[in-house]
Parts: sequence; C-alpha cells; structure tokens
Amino acid sequence: MAGAHPWAGALSDAVDQFHIATPHEAWDLQEFLDALKKISIHSLYHHIFEGRIRPPLGINDFSNWLENGLGETRLAKAIHSMDPILRPWMD
Repeated sequence: MAGAHPWAGALSDAVDQFHIATPHEAWDLQEFLDALKKISIHSLYHHIFEGRIRPPLGINDFSNWLENGLGETRLAKAIHSMDPILRPWMD
C-alpha cells in the first residue's frame, strides 16, 4: 500500500502470517521467536500494549495472531496477561 501508515497491515489479511512493523516477518512460531530477538523495544511495546487499543479491541497483535493464526492459545494468553503498569515483571 503506497502511502499507507507504517502500521497498516500489521495483521495480514491471511491470518497465518504476521507482519511486524520492521523488515521482519513470521510465518511460524520459530520465525516469530527469531524476529523477537531482532526488533526494538518500541516495536514490542507497539504490538503488545498499543495493539490493545486497535481493532480487535482488547487483544494485542501478538496474542491475536498466535491464537487465531497458529492455535497457540496458552502462549497467546500468557502474552495477553502482560501489563507494564500493574505487573511490570513476570512471575
């Protein structure tokens, strides 16, 4: 999409692919984990926390893709439970 906002298409039309707003993309869990090692903290924040205020409301980009694209329900719920204010570190 020419001239589109850089975040446009963060979730691909095909649920089985996830585009991170960087040169990185993931088609499966291993590629996702590899991409996480390369992206900035700003990208993580954008997809995990700011993603909750974009449609679908209340779910972050990563959890949405992990659950609906890969069927990784437990991992999706664990990431969704992250809260930088009430729980700044994980147990």
